[in-house]
Amino acid sequence: MNLTITTRNARFQEWQALLGNRRKRQRSGEFIAHGVRPVTLAVRHGWPIRALIYPDGRPLSAWAESILAEARPGQRAGVLAWVRARHRAGVPVTVLGTDEKADVDVADHDLTGPTLIVVGNEMSGLSEAWRTACDRIARIPITGSASSLNAASAATVLLYEAARQRHAARGPGPESSPGA
Repeated sequence: MNLTITTRNARFQEWQALLGNRRKRQRSGEFIAHGVRPVTLAVRHGWPIRALIYPDGRPLSAWAESILAEARPGQRAGVLAWVRARHRAGVPVTVLGTDEKADVDVADHDLTGPTLIVVGNEMSGLSEAWRTACDRIARIPITGSASSLNAASAATVLLYEAARQRHAARGPGPESSPGA
């Protein structure tokens, strides 16, 4: 998606506020990388690129074009190709998505086997494409006025639950002690 950003529109002002204010970046869950090396490392480690800002009317460099080609269109396709490769190798990876309206609580879903956890963003949750790609959808039960957690908190809960279930499945023994 191409989006024109000028110094007079809200998108640029949002970016400018995030760039200069660490607390706003933390609250919004955004990470900003600028410069060839930080962006290259972010893409290499699978971090999604939500926006690329550069001067209008100026073509992207070959490096930026290659970063966009690597980072954007094939993310979901690449992950799902990896899952299919695991299946062909005999590894039964389950793709588990999260949604507040799911029928099963995450604690009631077996996370002891190979599991790929998919967490949507705070505003709109999982995209329809990711929802379709999931084998199961689970919810994180929460009470109070909030209906969902931010993505980082949701991922933390899911990873903790997977670790708890795997620890319990190992049973008692020296290798299952909390310090091991």
